[in-house]
Amino acid sequence: MHAALITTSLLWVSAIGPATAQNAAQPNTAANWRSECSTSGRNDPLSCRVEQVIIVQETRQQLARVSIQTTAGDEGLGSVLLHVPLGLSIVEGLNLRVDQTKAISIPIQTCDAAGCYGGYALDDTLLASMQSGGTMALTFLNLQKKPITANFTLSGFSAAYAKIK
Repeated sequence: MHAALITTSLLWVSAIGPATAQNAAQPNTAANWRSECSTSGRNDPLSCRVEQVIIVQETRQQLARVSIQTTAGDEGLGSVLLHVPLGLSIVEGLNLRVDQTKAISIPIQTCDAAGCYGGYALDDTLLASMQSGGTMALTFLNLQKKPITANFTLSGFSAAYAKIK
C-alpha cells in the first residue's frame, strides 16, 4: 500500500495539521487497482470497472475514489467517475492531474448522503498519461477554500485496465 499526504485537513478530520491517507486494501488488485465486471441480467451488456480508494488513516473514512468504467459494446474508452466527501466547495469542482500534465477541471454533477460525484469521458490523452504516469492527483477545495489533494498511485493501472477492455 502507498501512503498519500493530504495537503489540508477535512472538516470531519479532527487534526490540526495535514491528515495522512492510504489506499484501501482490496482483493483482486493490481498494485492498488481493483478490477471487476458484472451484469444485471443474462442478456444485459457486461459492465466493468477499475478503481482505487483513498482512506484517511486516522478516521478510516473514505477521502476519495476514482473509478474507470466501461460497458461492453459502448464506443469509446470508458468514463472516469470521481467520488469525494461532503463538506467541500462545489462551485470550484474537481481537478484531476497526472504527474505534471495540465489539470483537467471536472464539475461536480451531484451530491447525496454518501458524498459528491463528478465524471469525465476517458480520452486517449488521459488514458496514455495514466498508463505511463506515476501519480494521479485529485484536488478539491473545502468550505474554507483550502485545497485537499488525494494522490492515487498509477502503478498497476495499465494491467488492471487491460483486464476490463
